[in-house]
Amino acid sequence: MKASGGERLQDPQCPGYPYDVVDALKNIQIPTLNASASRDKAGKILLTICNLDLQKAAELPCPLKGLTPKAVRGRVLTAEAVNSHNTFEKPAVVEPKTFNRFKLEGDRVQETVPSSR
Repeated sequence: MKASGGERLQDPQCPGYPYDVVDALKNIQIPTLNASASRDKAGKILLTICNLDLQKAAELPCPLKGLTPKAVRGRVLTAEAVNSHNTFEKPAVVEPKTFNRFKLEGDRVQETVPSSR
């Protein structure tokens, strides 16, 4: 995984998620977590992480080689059900909430990414 500034960040290490929606794909495993990294104009690194598992949270150790962050903040996009959506009549069904299930340890962020449910 590369930040938009070109720095190489370690790919997330996570268990496989069984993807068996149709018989032709039985026993296929895809990464439980999908992640990307970018750097904004102010130099802040932004990590975007999605947990595909509907049932279980996933632990993600995230080493930030060569970086020593001073602070970490997070938000999680959440709703009551996985198929929830916003409409003009109900624009705040799916909304960001403060996320704080992570620890900053030197050049490493350890996070617990909630399930998709």
